[in-house]
Amino acid sequence: MQIEYKATMRGGIVHIASRFFASSKICSTCGEKRKSLSLSIGEWTCDHCGEHHDRDINAAINLKNLAVSFTVSVCGEEGSGQKIFLVKPASVKPEISRKS
Repeated sequence: MQIEYKATMRGGIVHIASRFFASSKICSTCGEKRKSLSLSIGEWTCDHCGEHHDRDINAAINLKNLAVSFTVSVCGEEGSGQKIFLVKPASVKPEISRKS
């Protein structure tokens, strides 16, 4: 897969969410999961916390949170350590050795 190749080049990893991960049904505010959510519903309100969600934006937030949960925190600059490819690469530019 092209994204895995690019991630490896930059020292990252790719985590693929399970096709059964309920990204649309989980409230990105409180974490409560709805029992059902028809594909025709584009917006919904969480029964637990009352937060109103756009289905696609809510799913994107949940997928982002899933990706972040797989990162490793270490001392150093933001984004250092093992990371998901969608996290910005380290800010250090690689040096190119030149032979005279």
